[in-house]
Amino acid sequence: VAFNNMASNNSSTFVRGSSANLRKLGEANTLLFDLDDTMAVYRAAFVQKCLYLTIKDHIYAIPDKDAVEQSVLLHQNMHDGGKQKRVLAGMINPTDTRSFWEGFSDYLHRDIQPEDVSFDPSLVRLINFAARNNINVGVISNSTPTAGGRVLSILDDRTGIDLRNSASFLGTGTNRKPKADALQAYQEETGQFVDAGHSAYVGNAVSDLLFARNTGMVPVLIDYTDSSRDISETPQGAQLISDSVVTGCFSALKNHIERMRPHYRRPVSFSVEKALTTGNERCVNRKDITLEPSDETMYHIVNDATSEVMSYVPEIWQSFHDRFSGSDEFSVADID
Repeated sequence: VAFNNMASNNSSTFVRGSSANLRKLGEANTLLFDLDDTMAVYRAAFVQKCLYLTIKDHIYAIPDKDAVEQSVLLHQNMHDGGKQKRVLAGMINPTDTRSFWEGFSDYLHRDIQPEDVSFDPSLVRLINFAARNNINVGVISNSTPTAGGRVLSILDDRTGIDLRNSASFLGTGTNRKPKADALQAYQEETGQFVDAGHSAYVGNAVSDLLFARNTGMVPVLIDYTDSSRDISETPQGAQLISDSVVTGCFSALKNHIERMRPHYRRPVSFSVEKALTTGNERCVNRKDITLEPSDETMYHIVNDATSEVMSYVPEIWQSFHDRFSGSDEFSVADID
């Protein structure tokens, strides 16, 4: 793998954010998660079917074709509440928004089957890692208790991870995210104290990032679909992304937290080889490099079997680029 490609954030294995937030995330003693489309990923066809049925309930005369198009459009903007509202505003009276989402939740709860929901295997590894390292894990979701409980039951059946006693489902109450009161509701419901200054909230939507910021937790965006780019289209959204940690997958999140744990910090040694061709002769120059761990040099040595990559701070990549500029090939030859 060429270093200039590895430096790119096009890979889902990146973790980016301010040094302060990255440090706080790495040292967090509590990880709280959103449920829908963060921990649990629903089949697109299933979600669109529930949206389609809800649209038909609220707009009786809408043609089937239009209802299908609007359900797809709503689903595409699930991560951005502002865009959702604008789509809905073109269909229904704004005062009917709550009843619309209540109806959608009813369909989601009534019709969901185990095959409609999936859980990223790297999420399971992250939760198990947290348990081994005394990091508390919980769920705060705007889902209804019935629907959320059903999804967590599927998680338990499939993976053996039971988070039902560490979850708060806010439903259609008054303490929904992004209100900071949602954190208090979680603590009262579960009996678990959360030190917001040493906690992170992981979600996939604007409301999740706002909730984390409103409570003093580190906001973490799981950027499955490059939603950070859409969110950053407005000045407010760009500032929100700047205030958050953005990552493409749970594996990268686990690796970051793992490497920030004190007993994991150790020097990293690897070699770079540069291939040179002169006429008919080809030779290889080898450079051995050792990096000492520090707060400014955060690194992730990760498992090739899970197709993850090794990443360093941009300054180090730039030094590699400057040292090996040109059309010559160079690659990681060995990682200790």
